[in-house]
Amino acid sequence: MTDEKTQVKAGGEPVFDGGRVPVKAIMPDGSIRKILVRFPTDAQWIKRGGLHKVSFRNLGRGSQESVMERPHEFDAELLAEILIAEDGADAVSFDAYESFRILEGLSKVWPIKDEDAEAEPLRIRLKVPGAITTHIFRMPTSKEKFQAERLAAARTVGNREIWSTNYMLGSDLYDAMCRESHGYSGPVPIVHKIAAVLAAVTAVAESLEGEDEEDF
Repeated sequence: MTDEKTQVKAGGEPVFDGGRVPVKAIMPDGSIRKILVRFPTDAQWIKRGGLHKVSFRNLGRGSQESVMERPHEFDAELLAEILIAEDGADAVSFDAYESFRILEGLSKVWPIKDEDAEAEPLRIRLKVPGAITTHIFRMPTSKEKFQAERLAAARTVGNREIWSTNYMLGSDLYDAMCRESHGYSGPVPIVHKIAAVLAAVTAVAESLEGEDEEDF
């Protein structure tokens, strides 16, 4: 689906290249070094998402504490698969904890609000590793908005809520709602799709706040 979208290099600005992503890593010897990795595939992100869940512990009086489950051995396996060996460099092996930190950094996406946000609420800009990308959405239907608001599902275990993300639903919503994507050298990764969808429905909700009921 993403192949049908417009993907351009805008005015020489950096684009997201999933084939070579530079990241800063804490090395096994404790030093900090820049390494190159291939961005995980959608299937790899989905598998990792099924192994890592975020739980919220109820502390009482409306207060909660978020708790990330400890790193999984899959993190080390995944990083070993995507790590790009540098010419002449010795092979480096990262443990699950070091790999977890690197992969968490790779997964981070930050929506950017600019001066045109109010005029074009469905033009979403994201800060991703190495680039800033743009996603232009059509107005979501009521059903799509309802589904997007429930991409993260919770189940209660004891005094904790365990949260997980429906990756495939997020991807399907993006493919249906996004008209154009800019700033990528290839397909839009699934973690970026979900971040863009969530930013889009949030922007719609914010743009409707304060409007008179008679306008509906």
